[in-house]
Amino acid sequence: RQSRQPKKLQILAEAFEILPPLMDLSLGSKGENHRVTLCHYGMEVWNHSHAGAILLYGHSHGTLPGHSQRLDVGMDCWGFTPVRFDDVLKRLETLPPHVQADGHKNREDDDE
Repeated sequence: RQSRQPKKLQILAEAFEILPPLMDLSLGSKGENHRVTLCHYGMEVWNHSHAGAILLYGHSHGTLPGHSQRLDVGMDCWGFTPVRFDDVLKRLETLPPHVQADGHKNREDDDE
């Protein structure tokens, strides 16, 4: 008897796009571009974090605190509904400032 499992996996593979574990991209909002890193896991530092890049992550189910550049966008943190990037930016504005943890100076600190 032949298994139906490979057929089911093929259907799923055709329905979804598999993304890399870490992805850097640029997202626009209200005429401004933002560097964004997407990762399943929250991190202390990420590509261009010292230059204002944003990290959006899941996995921690709201237990890893966010800050002005890092936010848990897991579905359980947003009422199990999709979230718009504008809403992400609004929530980031309400969080404590990001303190760079790897010895790089934050770009905003260059003026001091």
